[in-house]
Amino acid sequence: MSFPLFFPRSAIAALFLCPALLTAEIVCDFSSEAAFPGTVGEGWRGPWEGRRYLPDNPKNKKYQRTLDGVTVIKEGEKPVLRVEPRPQESDLGAGVARAYASFGDLDLTKAYTISCTVRFERLPKNKKRSSLRNQFFFIGENATSAVGVTGGTSWFLQAYYGPKPGAPVASRAPNDQKQNAQQRHWSVGSQGDDGEFAYVPTDVAIQEGQDYQLEIGFDPASSTYTCTIVSGSTRFSSEPLKLNTQRPLGEHLVFGSRHLAEDPAVFSVGEIHIRRK
Repeated sequence: MSFPLFFPRSAIAALFLCPALLTAEIVCDFSSEAAFPGTVGEGWRGPWEGRRYLPDNPKNKKYQRTLDGVTVIKEGEKPVLRVEPRPQESDLGAGVARAYASFGDLDLTKAYTISCTVRFERLPKNKKRSSLRNQFFFIGENATSAVGVTGGTSWFLQAYYGPKPGAPVASRAPNDQKQNAQQRHWSVGSQGDDGEFAYVPTDVAIQEGQDYQLEIGFDPASSTYTCTIVSGSTRFSSEPLKLNTQRPLGEHLVFGSRHLAEDPAVFSVGEIHIRRK
């Protein structure tokens, strides 16, 4: 590599000594210990942590953030992170989370995207009922122990299970926005004028063994985000959706499932990219 004579030596040194200055991407490809269980650096604020929904008692506290049942496996040409709940009666939800931060010229106060692939290795059968508690979720979260959408959630992509694909999700109240969600289909969240999340249906069904390419695009300046889902020949792209403006933009990525202990979901997450738009 050659440079013009007038090119500052300090700039040349920066190119070689500070690679973070040249990148606008945070990556987790599950190919090394730095990727999983994970280390601090390259845009990641720490390792992966387990997220579990367990009855609140001293016996279970030690399991809340463990990575039991979380493994890297080889599917096709690239490794993926597989999440399978511990086989015990009280394990009603399981997931993983990792926090990220601005890195190099990737500035999280400006427009950026998050992309990854999700696959359902096993879906709950849910033969008898549809429940608000039975769901897969991919969310941006402020809380550090959430297992599902909470008041600290900035954005979410959710897929409710249930025995009747396409039917409305059972609701606790007549005006509950969750009625817009469909069983065994993806839904995406948008903050309503009342401060509550509304559910935007996508008409994209979830199936075992199918890859779902997910991309979330953020525009912090307008407090909006977009969601794109691609599965085979099926594609969904949302209009700009409102972020939860009552909290900062969540920088914990959380993938997880809530389900009946005897009827769990098993899922995998492929390579994650966070990059500038």
